Parts: sequence; C-alpha cells; structure tokens
Amino acid sequence: MTEPTPSAPKRPKEITTHGDTRIDPWFWLRDVEDPATLEYLRAENAHTEAVMAPEEELQERLFLEMRARIKEDDSTVPEKEGEYYYYTRFEEGKQYPIHCRKRGSLDGPEEILINVNELAEGKDYTRVGSWENSPDHKWLAYSVDSDGSEQYTIVIKNLETGELLDEAIPNSYYSLEWANDNRTIFYDVLDENHRPVKIFRHHLGEDPSKDELVYEEKDERFFVGVAKSSSQRFIFVASSGNNMSEWYFMDGNDPSSELTLVEPRRPDFEYDIDHHGERFLIRNNGDGARDFKVSETPVSAPGFANWRDFVPH
Repeated sequence: MTEPTPSAPKRPKEITTHGDTRIDPWFWLRDVEDPATLEYLRAENAHTEAVMAPEEELQERLFLEMRARIKEDDSTVPEKEGEYYYYTRFEEGKQYPIHCRKRGSLDGPEEILINVNELAEGKDYTRVGSWENSPDHKWLAYSVDSDGSEQYTIVIKNLETGELLDEAIPNSYYSLEWANDNRTIFYDVLDENHRPVKIFRHHLGEDPSKDELVYEEKDERFFVGVAKSSSQRFIFVASSGNNMSEWYFMDGNDPSSELTLVEPRRPDFEYDIDHHGERFLIRNNGDGARDFKVSETPVSAPGFANWRDFVPH
C-alpha cells in the first residue's frame, strides 16, 4: 500500500493586477530555490515512482516499442550559411543531439560544434536551447539548461581554438542573436516569475554583469524575444501578449544604435516583420484581416499609416 498523495500546503498570496485582486494559495511553488518547494517536488516524484512501480515491466516494454519507431541515426537538412553547411545529427544509442558543420561541401570534413551527449555526462538533465554562430563563423553562442528549470546559461565558444570564454551569461531563455560586428550578442533575460522581459547587449571580452539593458517590458501580460531578419541586416525585438504584439528594430551593422518602434501595440492587433531590400514585409491582421495578410512599408517609414497591401487578405 502506497503512502497518501503529497499535498502542498496553502500559503495565500494576494496579487493585484490592473485593479483586479486574486488569491493564489500556491504562489510559493514558483520559487524553485525554496527548500520547501524542492522537498514537495521530491515527495511528488517519490509518490509517482511508488504508484507506478508495479507497472515497471509494461513501462519498459512501451518505451522500447516507441524507441524502435524512431530513426536514431537521423539528421536535419543542412542549412547553408556563407561557406558553411550547419546541421544537427543523432547517433544510435545516444540520447542527445550533435550540432555540426562542414565547410565548402557536404562531402567535406565534419566539425562538431556542440556534442550535447558530452555536455550531459554526469548530469540528470541537459538541454541546449539556442545556438547561433557569428556572421564570420568564428564564434558560437549557445544556451544550456542543466536542471530542467528552463533557466539557460549562455556560453560563448571560440570556433578556431575550441576554447570557451570565461564570460557565461546566466538566467536567459530561448532567444539570442549576433550583431554583424561579430562581437556583440543580444539576449533575453527572465524575471522572478520566469517571464522573458528584458533584452541585453553583450560585447565579447566584457563582464556580463555590466551588460547594457536594451529593452524592458513593463506590462506583465507580455513577454519579449530577439530575432534577426532573413536578410541579416536588422536586429528585431518583439513583445507579444494575448492578441497583441509590438516590434522594434535596429541596424545589425550598428549594434550600439537605439531601437526604433515599428507600430505601437493595441488590442486585437498582431503583426510580425521581416526585411527585404529597402522595405519591411509585415504579416498582420490589420483592417479586419482576420486570417492575416502581408503588407509592405519602407524601412525609412515603418509605421502603420505607410503600410500597403502586398498579399491582400
């Protein structure tokens, strides 16, 4: 007979948002550093293991059946960037991916950038979130979660020497991008509620604790991310919420420049943006385009008043 199901004690916390007050009895469980939270999670795990113990044979059989359906030595379609082909592959019997590249030809020698199997040695959990090479292909920035918290640490690798820089960046999430100077990285940072709400700028060789804040989202309904245009010309910062979005851009060739707003957020208006030539292409639901349309606007005049239909609704 198993022990009773663990029950998390209630610790009521009053939360007021936009004039609306609610009580969350389990708000304290958000703090994954609290020993009480960890103790409760361990109790839940132990209880689950005890309940499922009689079915261990069935679990193993199902696992082997599902694994047999997976092509374990698979690889992604190579993506060409400059002289390099970047891809991810898996090896049979290995749990984690291997991120690689080849120069000049797919028949060329393979260069392993990140072997996640090696990163995971001796750890219960390892995941690489994002990995981005610098435009000159000499540097690699990648984020690692080693405990399943989705709090990533960004690591920077010199691809010519294989060395890791002594400037790891903690508490990031999923987005990071290089500027075109090959020395500047933009990345997101989590708040205490595990929301990506800040974008910082890091210069290689500098102390991450002194990185410059580029953007901060004050509205708790929104979260932010950083991206790069398909043309590699612009750095984008996007803030997204329920049925709303807002985008900013800066010249990727001038990473010290300020962000420029594309169009302010407003209820029930969503858009995302890319760049081609001297224009932005914007997928949006403006003017009643319920299923979205594509508009275009000059880079020099990005606001909604200048948008013209490119692919109408």
